[in-house]
Amino acid sequence: MTEISRTDDLPIQDLVKALLVRVSSYDWLRKGLLYSLLLALVVRLTQKKRSVKGKLVLVTGAATGIGRQQAFSFARAGARLALWDINVEQLEKTAEEVRQATGAEVQAYRCNLADREDIYEVAEQVKADQGHVWCLINNAGIISGQNLLDTPDRRIELSMQVNAMAYFWTTKAFLKNMIDNNDGHIVGISSAAGIFPNPRMVDYCTSKFAARGFIEALHTELLATGKTGVKTTCILPAHINTDLFKGFNMMGAMEPEWVANQVLKAVQESKYIVMLPWALQLGVFWQTVMPSSVWDFFMSFSHSAMKTWSPDQANKIFVKMDEKV
Repeated sequence: MTEISRTDDLPIQDLVKALLVRVSSYDWLRKGLLYSLLLALVVRLTQKKRSVKGKLVLVTGAATGIGRQQAFSFARAGARLALWDINVEQLEKTAEEVRQATGAEVQAYRCNLADREDIYEVAEQVKADQGHVWCLINNAGIISGQNLLDTPDRRIELSMQVNAMAYFWTTKAFLKNMIDNNDGHIVGISSAAGIFPNPRMVDYCTSKFAARGFIEALHTELLATGKTGVKTTCILPAHINTDLFKGFNMMGAMEPEWVANQVLKAVQESKYIVMLPWALQLGVFWQTVMPSSVWDFFMSFSHSAMKTWSPDQANKIFVKMDEKV
């Protein structure tokens, strides 16, 4: 076995080579990696796509942004739609445009995702109007965009309620029928901010970490109870070109249409976690192996991303949720 000593004196290239040699010397590790790759390949090749045709898909935050585009994507795939948003005027416009473009069955509902009782009430209305929801997409989100000490307490509360707590209430409203039928899907649109925090986003990042944790914990609970037909998907996208993040200064913003299509694909293929773009997975790896000082240096290049961010869209949503803010 190759010995690694005095690693502090080794050039980085030699250190990496030595580490690779040491790892490759473990026969059980090589076999484990090989079997894992083969198993993943077999599952991918044999797995059947889940059809959404004729099934009821509920999208929260569907008036604008990726929620609006998800409505188009799922409607084109044959789904029936229930669309929720607090911006009822824009929501009705989106619903009508989806109907005209696809011929899909679409109903729009005004819902304040920061209000638990409103969520439960509107959920019952959806069941009465359209039947049981097969796929729930927790998409709605809000951001304050201020340093922590400058963020009003009420906005922190609202951000947590919409971005994280609403997952509990929407899921509790529709999960029982999915469990009874052992068939359904819960999607959470988290964020790359739920992996890699950024300044002026403490409340937002916290809520997205929570959203990610909710979906992953729910996934484990469903498996433990044997409900393997109820799938979960956590979507972790980086910067998307929407009004909510207008002025956010990060290179390579993704278009909402593309992201929405990736969400549809994830549901059809029952994907567990989807990072957009895929390169985020490399970031997770480097975050794990880099010294914290080196990682902090690389992340410092994103510290100015919120300096030119426009709060206009977020302010409109906050006002609609609670006039006190």
